[in-house]
Amino acid sequence: MKKLTYILLAGILFSCSGETKQTATEEKTIDNIIRLGDAINQIREVNLSELVDSVTYLPLETRKECLLRNTSWFNYSPPYIICSRTVFDLNGKFVRTIGRIGQGPGEDPALYMGSLFTKGHFYSYGHKLIEYDENGKFTGNEIQLLSNTKSEFEAPGQLGRIGWIDDWVPTGNSLSIYNLPDTVYTVDHNFKIIHAERVIPSSIPKIRLNNVSYSGIKRAYTCNSDSALFYNYYNDTIYRVKENGLSPRWIINLGEYKIPNEISLTRQNELFDELMMSAHKTRNSVDRKAALKSYLDNCELTRLTKGKKWINAVYDTDHYIFIIWNENIVSPVLRDMEDQAYPQIAYYDKRTGETVAVKGRGFIDDIHHKETFFPRFGVYDNQLFAYFWPYELHEYIEEKQAAGNKVDQALLDLSGKVDDEDNPIFMIAHLK
Repeated sequence: MKKLTYILLAGILFSCSGETKQTATEEKTIDNIIRLGDAINQIREVNLSELVDSVTYLPLETRKECLLRNTSWFNYSPPYIICSRTVFDLNGKFVRTIGRIGQGPGEDPALYMGSLFTKGHFYSYGHKLIEYDENGKFTGNEIQLLSNTKSEFEAPGQLGRIGWIDDWVPTGNSLSIYNLPDTVYTVDHNFKIIHAERVIPSSIPKIRLNNVSYSGIKRAYTCNSDSALFYNYYNDTIYRVKENGLSPRWIINLGEYKIPNEISLTRQNELFDELMMSAHKTRNSVDRKAALKSYLDNCELTRLTKGKKWINAVYDTDHYIFIIWNENIVSPVLRDMEDQAYPQIAYYDKRTGETVAVKGRGFIDDIHHKETFFPRFGVYDNQLFAYFWPYELHEYIEEKQAAGNKVDQALLDLSGKVDDEDNPIFMIAHLK
């Protein structure tokens, strides 16, 4: 059950395809240190127009075969946008559904799957790793990930095994797979391991990892065109993903805001289990909500991580590295602290070496004036992706007009083209 909870918390965002390369822009960087801790100390508001020259809207086609509901598990895998099993083209048109829920060959019992497209094939992972052809037909190539007593993914050097895929990305003719917290595998398209490496500090032996189940990282791999990045929170390193493994590129310095590895790696489950056990003891309290909040406010995990930050994802573009981060707050819902736990964004300018932490819930939308813009679906090919549901757009317009405020004409035009029950609308901000 705990694993399911972590899976639902971890999510979404984008995949990429093709071979990796290093852009000429990177050669001009001042150094390889991204000083995020210093930037957070000088956090400021940033207008969207400072980095973006235009915004376009892409409604996903709505019909019975591709109706999406309450999901944010999207991959941008050119030439497709994929939501679990549902595939759209880059114009938002429904293409096909891949795979089926089930226990048979080419079927997966997982309700939601991660999916991508590369080298003329679709791939999915849930309880299995499965290959399909370009028409979405099962090729006969699959590997069971869970419930095997001995995994087919045995790695050299006893680094571990692929018992679960936490994130993945195509790299040339291979796939790079992260099995958190410690191992990155390179596998060929027959799912055979051709390389494996450890990605946590060598000072922490595997025996001390305490079966870490969730890192807080929502996206380990990200990509820009044919160049992919892997980010590892535990050693603060951003890597270039190559067919033969990983190559270190940047270091993120969180300074005083870094959660020590002792807590995030070797004591995470111990502290979490202690929290759950003690919280359970409040069940007979007269005012359980108050008792639970009081405990959570003062438990050891809260004391050790108060004021610290988590980095959830790192994205690459030609001129910037974007970083999604948030305040680390233990059980924000139960402590009435949801307003303090929202994701925030920062960016590193490769040309100047400057790092800017953006104040509030994203960039101020001074282009179409839809309050703030946050790339909740990540960054790909120098574009920032967000989304909203049509009913949210209609409610926003009604509220603005009822208050006597002007609504941008582009939003008014868009609202007339969609119904409340339609699929989401992608909002794509194009970087200068």
